[in-house]
Amino acid sequence: MTQRNFFLRRWDDFTNFIDSYRAIQFKLSPKPKHEPLTTKQMKTRLQEELSRALEEYGFCLVASNSEVVTWGRAHPLVGQDGLSIHFLTKHAPEILRVDIVVGFIVPLIQESLTKVSGENLDPDGKAVVGSFFSGTRLSRAYDDPLRPKRRHPFPDSFTFRNTDFRMEEVEFLKQTIRQYALPYYARFKSLGDLRTISKSAENQAALLVWLGDSESAVSLLNEELGKPIRRYSSNMRARLECLRNSIVTGELQKLLAEN
Repeated sequence: MTQRNFFLRRWDDFTNFIDSYRAIQFKLSPKPKHEPLTTKQMKTRLQEELSRALEEYGFCLVASNSEVVTWGRAHPLVGQDGLSIHFLTKHAPEILRVDIVVGFIVPLIQESLTKVSGENLDPDGKAVVGSFFSGTRLSRAYDDPLRPKRRHPFPDSFTFRNTDFRMEEVEFLKQTIRQYALPYYARFKSLGDLRTISKSAENQAALLVWLGDSESAVSLLNEELGKPIRRYSSNMRARLECLRNSIVTGELQKLLAEN
């Protein structure tokens, strides 16, 4: 066993103990601590608390709805850092589970994509506001395949109870964001650095065009469009075809140069 794996195993044992302890501590109390909060009230409290905390680091609110809240801040040579919390529980009013997502918003490319492929719509037909160009769950950003048990130094998600809404859990969420989410952005210093992190096929193709590799972008789109029809909705297939045509004709390249 290497020295690195030895210390990682000890860290895994320690974090497993802490998580187990926290799970025991956070079980529903036999006696409610306060009047039940609605799911909306819990979401509002979290948004307000995190907005105040993130404002210190230059973030401002970009978008908010019943499923996700997104904040952004300027990131030179990339666009914007994006941080969001996703509400994972929809039909369990007694609890609220929260996940952290880190990523980037790149207006330079995303605005050009909208012009050639049309508005990016959600399943309800509404325009997606504040969507990430590239992003991933915080736990995946720290995933290490060599790590025993692949454990992380923070939970995969955070749980809040409607009759035991604890501010110490809110503080733990803030601490995780400060200690692990904010340092993530320092790894990326240019648009080229975004090539290797998770993003949709259309965003990857547009990025390749921006980096001067239009041929690879067209090949990528041809490959995606050649996959079974169930892979993409009819709307998304139409977007990919529009994007491919705009690259072949040089329209996207022209828009990117103008921006």
